[in-house]
Amino acid sequence: MLIRPYESADGELVEAMSARLSKHSLYERFFAGTPSLPPKYLATLGKADHHDREVLLAVNAGAVIGIAEYARDRDAPDLADLAVLVADDWQRRGIGRRLVTALACLAAD
Repeated sequence: MLIRPYESADGELVEAMSARLSKHSLYERFFAGTPSLPPKYLATLGKADHHDREVLLAVNAGAVIGIAEYARDRDAPDLADLAVLVADDWQRRGIGRRLVTALACLAAD
């Protein structure tokens, strides 16, 4: 497994992750009943500027198995929202923890 920053060509790989996400996982991430990763969310991933917004992917055998991201609060730049999503068949294997650790290192820089 490789953890790396999101790249502009990753849209289709991330979209393909939808097939490996249960309704429960999607609800836990988006707090709404959505059958797949929302198109607006997919478009937002490409807006990472690596300072106020960062997106990391966990990739295994060419497939995205996890996403972690933060978005800095404009009014309180020392605060950020954090979100993590791991494909159902990869949950409880430490993927989320590894993504958050890598993301925290980038945020600290």
